[in-house]
Amino acid sequence: MAFDDNDLKIIASKLETSELEIIDTIAETGKVNWKIFITEEEEIPLCYGMIAMQILCASNMEFGRYNEILEEKLKTPHFNVQKLYRLYQDDIWQTARLHIESLGYLCYFPEKAKGPNCFIQYPKSQSYLNYKDLEKLSEWFVEINLKPNFDISFDDFLSILDVRYLDRIPKKFVTSHTDKVFSNAGLKPIIVQKQIYSYYLKWDGTCGRQKKGTKTNSKKKLYFEDDKGFFTYKGNQEIEIVFDKNFKTSLRDLAITSKRNDLIFLKRDPSYGDYEEIKKVQVGDKIMVVTLNMKSNIRDFLIRTEKPIRELTHRKVLVFQFDLTKAHLVELKYFISKSNISIEWIGGIKLDRNTYLSGYGPQYKALKQCIISVDGTPRKLNEDEILHLQHLPLGEHTIQPMDGRKINFLISESIYDFPSELERSGWNLSTLNPSETDWNISGLFTKILKDKISIRNFIDLNTHATRKFTGENQVLKILSKQNIK
Repeated sequence: MAFDDNDLKIIASKLETSELEIIDTIAETGKVNWKIFITEEEEIPLCYGMIAMQILCASNMEFGRYNEILEEKLKTPHFNVQKLYRLYQDDIWQTARLHIESLGYLCYFPEKAKGPNCFIQYPKSQSYLNYKDLEKLSEWFVEINLKPNFDISFDDFLSILDVRYLDRIPKKFVTSHTDKVFSNAGLKPIIVQKQIYSYYLKWDGTCGRQKKGTKTNSKKKLYFEDDKGFFTYKGNQEIEIVFDKNFKTSLRDLAITSKRNDLIFLKRDPSYGDYEEIKKVQVGDKIMVVTLNMKSNIRDFLIRTEKPIRELTHRKVLVFQFDLTKAHLVELKYFISKSNISIEWIGGIKLDRNTYLSGYGPQYKALKQCIISVDGTPRKLNEDEILHLQHLPLGEHTIQPMDGRKINFLISESIYDFPSELERSGWNLSTLNPSETDWNISGLFTKILKDKISIRNFIDLNTHATRKFTGENQVLKILSKQNIK
């Protein structure tokens, strides 16, 4: 629960006021007593104002001068601060603990204690990494090709970054303040790990170097669709990536890969029908693997077990597409997820990548007991419980699992005009009359293709959004794309 000068500046900007005015307001509110900070307003405890003030002082603390800094900001003498500590400090932090845990978050506050420094142990326990420290670590994300918006669990995140042991973080990504935090004998590594993970979940792909003016391309994810091939996004603009002799160069120029990358894993997105780059995969996933280095052991293994669907012989690029099974576990163990995030998508109709059709919003299944925030409101789900969001109102919405990335999407009406009367096809059986003579109705032989139709293909066909398939009978068009056994 870090809070520093940068956080204060952000809040002041949103409130259209100054940092000093916010501090003065908190100081004036608690001038006589801190009772107001253990009350609630609209089910939100008011304790966070005083807690933010205390953590801010702890983040600015030097040479043990915490009390002096707090007294200066509150504009009150030492004896009065000590009195307020004794009367309210434990209750303020206990109120925050209960509220945070009710929302499904983990918090690490010291237990109630006695003796010297028993009251300042609370804010000091939260003064770990500040925003500048985390911003510096984002340069590390870029260097190891960790891209934003990956669906990745906390355990997988620790595995990828190897931050179970904080001293393994490369020193060039560690600020002097971070180094000081790591050297603290009372440091709880889990708090720092959770801080870094929470920062990653909200990370937009830019790093400290970019924000200081050095030009660095934000990392982009690779996508694949049967009809279109490979592509990526720059903002909302879709960029085609031609699979030709310049394929590897295009991936680097678009900041999808770096020179050290020789493998790209993509997973079929069940909600949209195409493949999206991912960092970790799981048994049962439909995946693609793009190999860019002929010396890769994974490439050799896949050549023995799978057949490439695409290849550039002269550039040594192979593309494999298969269902991940237990037979792949040993060779692909470093790419296999250690744990699921708490929910999985099971239903909904999308008009585009981030937009659902009104009345057909997303449905998610809880893989374990968890709390999911929907538009800021927490919902408790038991294992196997379904989160029904089909009938959300039109507009923007957000789902936030406690252990996964934030999911932003829109609910919209159809953008297509449906014809008032659909063209009829086939025979009108009501016009046929039985007779004593023999007669029969012959059907039509349809060759079944191997390609599977996606949800998006189905919508496009039935809304006349695409004309790629010949013929007028929509049902036959759909059947022609199914893999029927």
